Amino acid sequence: MSLFSNRNKKNPYLIAEMACAHQGNFKSAKKLVEVAKDTGFDCIQIQIFNAESNLLKTAPLYEKIKNIQFSLNEWSELIEFSRSKTQMDLSIFAYDEPSLDFAINQSPDLIKLNSSELSNPYMLRTVADSEIPFTLGTGASSLDEIKAALKIVKDKNPVLMHGLQNFPTALSDLNICRIKELQELFECEIMLADHTDAQEDVALWVDSMAMSLGVSIFEKHTILDNDVGGIDSESSLVPNKLKKYVKNMRSVAATIGSPFGSFSESERKYRAFQKKYCVTSQDLKAGSKLKNKHVKFLRLHKEMKGITPLEFENLQENMKLKIDLKQNEVIQKEHLEIENT
Repeated sequence: MSLFSNRNKKNPYLIAEMACAHQGNFKSAKKLVEVAKDTGFDCIQIQIFNAESNLLKTAPLYEKIKNIQFSLNEWSELIEFSRSKTQMDLSIFAYDEPSLDFAINQSPDLIKLNSSELSNPYMLRTVADSEIPFTLGTGASSLDEIKAALKIVKDKNPVLMHGLQNFPTALSDLNICRIKELQELFECEIMLADHTDAQEDVALWVDSMAMSLGVSIFEKHTILDNDVGGIDSESSLVPNKLKKYVKNMRSVAATIGSPFGSFSESERKYRAFQKKYCVTSQDLKAGSKLKNKHVKFLRLHKEMKGITPLEFENLQENMKLKIDLKQNEVIQKEHLEIENT
């Protein structure tokens, strides 16, 4: 069963992505777990990677990644710390094959594969066979690549993650409209991983735009101090901004509401205040056939039954009164005899 299958989708599920924000400092990694908890996230996501299995040694980032990676014992300790100190779910972002094997052995609540693994059959089959719920990045991928990946994982129903990381991502590259396209093409839940500039106010609210499209799972990068200038700092929120972000997301979620159906208490109150009904404009005798000159349409400012202007329009030629009515009385359906035509 998916981690997300029974949750209330009116309340967004927020994942705090640690990524490389610890900059290789194990104490900072622990602090980031605590920050995610204190700021109200539902899930902490740690990114496990092995430089030699991830990057060509001549790649520009190889030495930096190698210098900040933790040992497997340290990852295990961090996972245990997260589980013992918080009530959050745990997600592991596995960036290569050894890291994925390790992640599965840790039995996390969730596993994340980046779009780098979208065309990697081994990674896809391995995570699918684990039966652990997983998210699958789609950034900078074609629809054909996404289709091919979903064919490999078959009926495992991953959550497709929409998002592009460009350190940071320009607003023009967010392409929120593609979420609707993904929803229409694939029978998967879609989530958003936003990587806009953490220094801009828009980073605190832009994710909420996706809520109107039905998105209820969000990933946001975290960091202890934006001034460190380390990996992932460009799109990562510091603790006070993380708290604002969570507050914004919870508040906006409350505005999404529910589809048309029965009226809420608030809607009934508003209807009583605004809607107009038929009121007699003069004294009328029983047997009178109602005409426009006999009625006026007024707001009543209270909840009660009555004849709406549209109902009067539709029934006008066939209505006559059963009883006498005084001027300014609200006409009720039981006051009327409807003649069949």
